[in-house]
Amino acid sequence: MPASTDTGVALSQRATFGMFVPPSTPSSPNTNNINREFHAAENLLGVEIPMAGIFCSFDTTWAGYRPASPSGHQWEWDDFADATTPRTLNVCWEPKKTSGAVSMTAITSGAFDTHINQMVAGFAAYPGQVIVRWGHEMNGNWYPWSMGYAGTNKGITAVAEYIAAWKYIHAKVKAADATVKMMFCPNGEDVGGTAMEAYYPGDSWVDLLGLDSYNNYRTNPDTGWMTPYQTYQPMYDRLDALNASMDIHVGETGCIDGVAGRSKADWITQLFAETRLSRIKAVIYFNAQGGKDWRFNTSSSAATSAATAYQSVLGKVTYAGPPAPDLTIPADTNYAIIGYGNAKPTYRIVKSTGEIQWGDGTNDATTRAKRAANGLLDIGPALKLANATAPAQQGNGPCIYGTNGALYVLPSSGAAFPLKRPVADLHSLKALSHADPSTCTQTTSLTGGVVWFVRLYVHEATTLSNVKLCVTTAAVTPGTDQNWVGLYNTSFSQLAVSADVGSSLTSTGDKTLSFTTPYSATAGTYLVAILLNGSTVAGLARNGLTGASPYVHNFGLSAPNQRFMSFTTTGQTTLTSSYNSANVNGNTSAGILVGLG
Repeated sequence: MPASTDTGVALSQRATFGMFVPPSTPSSPNTNNINREFHAAENLLGVEIPMAGIFCSFDTTWAGYRPASPSGHQWEWDDFADATTPRTLNVCWEPKKTSGAVSMTAITSGAFDTHINQMVAGFAAYPGQVIVRWGHEMNGNWYPWSMGYAGTNKGITAVAEYIAAWKYIHAKVKAADATVKMMFCPNGEDVGGTAMEAYYPGDSWVDLLGLDSYNNYRTNPDTGWMTPYQTYQPMYDRLDALNASMDIHVGETGCIDGVAGRSKADWITQLFAETRLSRIKAVIYFNAQGGKDWRFNTSSSAATSAATAYQSVLGKVTYAGPPAPDLTIPADTNYAIIGYGNAKPTYRIVKSTGEIQWGDGTNDATTRAKRAANGLLDIGPALKLANATAPAQQGNGPCIYGTNGALYVLPSSGAAFPLKRPVADLHSLKALSHADPSTCTQTTSLTGGVVWFVRLYVHEATTLSNVKLCVTTAAVTPGTDQNWVGLYNTSFSQLAVSADVGSSLTSTGDKTLSFTTPYSATAGTYLVAILLNGSTVAGLARNGLTGASPYVHNFGLSAPNQRFMSFTTTGQTTLTSSYNSANVNGNTSAGILVGLG
């Protein structure tokens, strides 16, 4: 369908509008992360932008989604994944390096497979849609993969080499994840002598068509000014002739400030209101300075028009960044403050995302300095009181504290910021009674025939299917129908229960004890009940930090709000449908390591 066909439906009602904003240097990512300028643009527009344009070269390394040692691009991508819905990534993947050539024939020979395999694994691991704009603007003369390029490190001698490299990359991308889309995206006009049609690899190797075109990027013989329709129409019609059905995306676009009688504000308004160009399904605005200043906020009128336009599509929201922490810790907080930064590190915090990861335990000064330079905070395993109203750093380093089920990091200097992933996620669990299993040792305090309760906080609505424990001493003759685990609410009413688990307790190791019927839980506080019997009762792993303050497990709280409790009646062999909270006592020495899965 040619560009001139008028659908009567504005582009704002049928296309996704995204943006490219140059990433920032992640020098202080806890407060100013690598996407801080992108989020600043969202603040100005009053929207959460659903599609983000990013640029990568053959210098980019990738170790998987949320890796142990993130690079700048990994911080960038992980941040984009943390939107209300993970943002669609429009990845402009450029076959070039800072030094040395990237030839098309070297790509197809496998010389760059390490880089390519890392990248496609990253695409596959990203939780949202990924669109790959590989070797874009090939019909220009400014990139080394273009036939018209006359600079150093040229990577092509014949168009057939580009097509072969495209097909090689396409095969790698699709083998990793068939849902990743490859977009063929020429410049808005041919520059350099080779038409864009010559580079086209064929319909079987392309998912989307694209074009990069700017107002005043090409020369208009009259004023140099073009409407959005004039900006896109020439290449749009050529793409329409190339393939009659694929969606068309605008991979990059922008507008200069106006000449007399013209304005960027008007151009942006026209863009969103355009009813022709019916096959355009997405537009990425290039909010940067690239030879000219394309940014939408170069004038107050342009910024206002852009905000109005984007809000008409996406709805007005306020992107305020992470919430400010509530420093008042309620009585039923599940998590203690954990960690001394000068302890042997058990965890690392990625400051740019608020993500918590396993540490490697390495504590030499050189390694710690390297981690700090890469935006990582080290957190040790020690537990501290959780009922302080104003958490403070302990020792010489940062700490983590919990407020009403949420976790926050208080760095050695500066303001607290939230963790984006709860500690429990490290263990593939929905909730966990302790932060650090490595500090857990065998318990000696459990008594047979007593119902023990462990309080946990579930961070989001989910299905709870099992209890996870670690048996450190095997049960001997546990008896029939005398060992159980169950799930209760904070009123001590039963929500789910297992079948008899005695046979699972006669050997040591990690145990997954399933409920007979999974429970659909909302976010909130729950109690895990454990009842053990036998001539020798099974020993369970517990936290090794016991004794006087600040390491008492119940942190000075009173039953029935404590983390570890027991029902007073002994000699029990089954879990009942409910218990009277008045008969529940706290137990400061139990400290059982319990997970919900």
